[in-house]
Amino acid sequence: MLLDVALTILVFVGLFVFAAFLSIKHKQLLQRRRRCVAQEGHRRAKLHLHEVLQTVPGAQLVVVQRVISSSLRGTRAVVLWTSTGIVYELWFAHAYMEPGDSLAIVGADPSTGRVEARSVLTRSMANAFGES
Repeated sequence: MLLDVALTILVFVGLFVFAAFLSIKHKQLLQRRRRCVAQEGHRRAKLHLHEVLQTVPGAQLVVVQRVISSSLRGTRAVVLWTSTGIVYELWFAHAYMEPGDSLAIVGADPSTGRVEARSVLTRSMANAFGES
């Protein structure tokens, strides 16, 4: 009788451990899939950025070096205008930027200190995985 009870408890503990193991492996698999999807999206955004830079006349590459401030109204950032190699402090209205973001911009004058949303053709985020 005591042996039957011990065996039953051992079977339930074994089933619980097996279910926990399967749950952990399932979570790891889902995380791996999400990471692959994020990496693929990031790769496509980079390709699109380079495509736009090659096909749109006057498109220039701008890289965000440092974010000074960010709010719901926009972002003030220090950017590198790669065509001239000059660093500017610009205001991006109604946009959220992070350091390392790459932008294809057309028809914007960096000396004004402001970039309108319609001037940004596309953006490739520096952080591919959405982590902060």
